[in-house]
Amino acid sequence: MDNILQQVFGEGEALAIERAFRAMEIAEAEIDHAMRVAGQREQGVEKIPYIFSMFMAVKPPNGMLEFAPFVYKAHVRELLRRVLDAKRLPLPKGQLQKPTCAEVSMWVSEASQVTPLSRSGALAYASAIRCMASHLEAGEIPVALWDAVQEIEGAATDWEKEKAKELLDYAFRRSVLREEPVVNNPPLMRLESIFSKTKAAQIFEQLGGTGKSQQPQSQPAPQPVQLQLSFAL
Repeated sequence: MDNILQQVFGEGEALAIERAFRAMEIAEAEIDHAMRVAGQREQGVEKIPYIFSMFMAVKPPNGMLEFAPFVYKAHVRELLRRVLDAKRLPLPKGQLQKPTCAEVSMWVSEASQVTPLSRSGALAYASAIRCMASHLEAGEIPVALWDAVQEIEGAATDWEKEKAKELLDYAFRRSVLREEPVVNNPPLMRLESIFSKTKAAQIFEQLGGTGKSQQPQSQPAPQPVQLQLSFAL
């Protein structure tokens, strides 16, 4: 498959397509997992349509696919966890727009390519990676990277820790453009791929047994518009 893509599109375009397909696979798998978790929680079924509709909200930020796949995986999991842990839906205004630990890690990494990081900057980078790792399972982050994080943290002075915290606080105050989900119920076939057939039927019935769009109450229903076509990976 890789050779075919390279022959048709060239090496650079083929790599971009491969990364896009890998990202879609990660997003779909993580959304399915989050729906499974929601279905196992008391009063969690009502979150399943919102989670199912998060695909566009979790699409990779510019530049993220150039990093290792675990970075995007952590990004998706953190956004989905915000939904799973929310006391009510839709999420409060601005909650979805807060940067993830993976995004902050990416920003610091990109900055380090422009100018060498100070010791406090390196500590901020290590702290962002530790934050990102909190959304990954053991073994999903490279051992060498984790060892480097611990080495930087272990050598930091109190002053460097204070400065690193200031840098991270500033980064996490940024607002990120992210698409709000347009909530739809998942089809029965999708539920059956996640739950047993009996459980899937129960959830499908509980959600109303239709695939009709459910707009969050705080948002007005969209008005009819002229046909628009949009293409995006």
